[in-house]
Amino acid sequence: MMDGGRASWAEPPTLMTERFVLRPHRLEDFPANLEMWNTINVGVESGLRPLTREEAWGKFTRGFGFWVLHGRGPLGIIDRETGEYLGEVGVSDFNRDLAPSHDHMPEFSWAVTLGARRRGVASEAVARMAAWADENIAAARCCCLIDVRNAPSIRVAEKAGFAAAYAVDYKGSACTIFERPRRG
Repeated sequence: MMDGGRASWAEPPTLMTERFVLRPHRLEDFPANLEMWNTINVGVESGLRPLTREEAWGKFTRGFGFWVLHGRGPLGIIDRETGEYLGEVGVSDFNRDLAPSHDHMPEFSWAVTLGARRRGVASEAVARMAAWADENIAAARCCCLIDVRNAPSIRVAEKAGFAAAYAVDYKGSACTIFERPRRG
């Protein structure tokens, strides 16, 4: 287990769920990842906008750095039967400019492709990642940041045991920090 949720290096795990493999991203995942960031709940529902190829590449590659610097980061969500890339789930430290700050609390994030929406993909992946975090991250609690308009992600967070903690403004969008105590 990492002291305070930090490590100098950790090999990203491969985690299994009933329907999915959660594994480190691979270069060949990038086209589907780029497509995801250009179609994911873009607009009013989430407060997100499409990402340029460069922005998506930056987001994709920084995930590898999270594993090196913090011993945690994103994993790709892969359909066990078809091998299709369905999204990503992870626990990271985004070092966000928030007031109030969440003090480098390990932060969950998830995103799924358009074709994976409303199939329970995010809920199943977040539940498995939460179980991994409980066993591998020493922090007393984790959080996630969700735009108040993103009802699907709020439901995913609540299913995984997150509860609304406080409101924040993030880049001009009204958001809520949800927190989940470490279990086990």
